[in-house]
Amino acid sequence: MEIKKEHQLEKRRIEFSFDYYKIPEKYRVGERPQDLIISYREDLKGLEKGIFSNLQKAGDIAGIQEIIKKIESGDESEIRKIIDKYTSGSRTSPFVPTSRNPEIAQVFATKPSTTIYQLRIPANRIILDAEDIGGTGKAELFVIGTIYPEEIIAVKRNNDDVLHSELYDPVVRGVRLLPAKDSKSREPKDPENWVKINNS
Repeated sequence: MEIKKEHQLEKRRIEFSFDYYKIPEKYRVGERPQDLIISYREDLKGLEKGIFSNLQKAGDIAGIQEIIKKIESGDESEIRKIIDKYTSGSRTSPFVPTSRNPEIAQVFATKPSTTIYQLRIPANRIILDAEDIGGTGKAELFVIGTIYPEEIIAVKRNNDDVLHSELYDPVVRGVRLLPAKDSKSREPKDPENWVKINNS
């Protein structure tokens, strides 16, 4: 039974990736499809076994595959429409949104039940919000279908107090509501406050 589950997971992984060179270059996040991209995702605690898109949760595998084909068509106007439709977290989204900037993830991780995950995902499973439709400074990345367990490489240990916020500003001794406009942060403020997993 366990072997069967692993086989199903691997099968879905193949389905949930793009034919990388069919994607217009501006929507790619790496030079090669196998490049590993670090990003961050705010979500409920306890999701180390995988984070699923809303369409995946609904069991609509065909719907995810349809979006993959549309993106692989290379039609930039169609890709722009897809990103615009799903950047706000639609209930039928085939994507799991993430950000290269941990400060952006922190904006949404404010409740005691939430945390931030550090991810390492192959470039051929991601498209970039190249037109900055989501207003994150082109930091938003869309992972197709599922974030698999081994792609989650760390989880924030303490996310419940001001001093451990990724938005904490020592100058004003407080937490910003949003990252600074020129923020290019790509690393957590306190690496010691993160628990590494999956041999990262």
